[in-house]
Amino acid sequence: MVVQRTPFIVEDVETGEDVTDQTLLQIVIGEEQRYRPLMPVGFLGDVIRFYGEMSSTMLRLYLDASMNAFVINQKQIRQLLATMQAEVFDSPLYGLQGAKALRNGTESDGPRTILGAASELALAVLESNIRSLEGQLHGTEPPAERSATVPARTSED
Repeated sequence: MVVQRTPFIVEDVETGEDVTDQTLLQIVIGEEQRYRPLMPVGFLGDVIRFYGEMSSTMLRLYLDASMNAFVINQKQIRQLLATMQAEVFDSPLYGLQGAKALRNGTESDGPRTILGAASELALAVLESNIRSLEGQLHGTEPPAERSATVPARTSED
């Protein structure tokens, strides 16, 4: 339910008391023990020091707003990456280069994000375009096809 963001309330069977906060904290403790901790010791110490202070309400609101902003940013980044993947890696023109960029990234220094591979791919495409333009400028490569013709200049121009 938490992962799907389904609202829920956990109630104590005997008293009917809402124990949602305590239950979620127990889940966080379990996750902190199982995986690499998300909350550094210093952060946890600072949170503990705010209990009982007048500014604890302000901290609660700040942490909630910060997490909401982080979640929104992560959603936007995921959407951007999905768009980049669709535009770059699924493109027939760049599909093979995209696959090579991902493969090379995983072989040399561990898994890379799509964003990193897409950035490398975009850079490689730009470098290729620059080389092509330089070749055209120096006459070593035929000019790229144009969709429209440019009228020749006459002596009257």
